[in-house]
Parts: sequence; structure tokens; C-alpha cells
Amino acid sequence: MKKIVRLTETDLTRLVRRVVNENHSSLDRVRDDLRMVSQKVLRSIDEYSMLTKKGDYKRMGDELDNLRRMVRRLKGVIEEVESKI
Repeated sequence: MKKIVRLTETDLTRLVRRVVNENHSSLDRVRDDLRMVSQKVLRSIDEYSMLTKKGDYKRMGDELDNLRRMVRRLKGVIEEVESKI
């Protein structure tokens, strides 16, 4: 059995605002994640470059592993952005 729900214009306005705000805050979180991970990737690339110049091969390997982790995380955030659009 179907139910009929009556909404006033105020109720409808409040519901629409709530949905818009939820979507907006979700996109803000994704944007912040994207910014944070991008900055970490850039720092890791700079660190790897510095270690390359120094010839510190052991730490280069560690930093390369870190960079790979950050790139995977970045891909995950990008996929999340794609799913939201």
C-alpha cells in the first residue's frame, strides 16, 4: 500500500537544503583528501630527488615505496571524485 506524504513548501525547502549541504560537505572532504595526498606525493618526489643526488640508495628504496603508497592513495581519491560527479 502506498502512502501519501504531504509537505509544505518550507518542509520541501528544508529537505532540499539538507541534501545539497550533505553533498557539498562530502565533496569538500574529497577535495581536502585530494589536496593532502597531492602535497604528500610532491614532498615524496622532492625527497626522492634529494636522495638520488646524495646517492643514498637504501633510503631511496624506502622513499620509492612510500611514493608508490601515496600514488595508490591518490588514485583512490581520484576514483572517489569520479564516482561523485
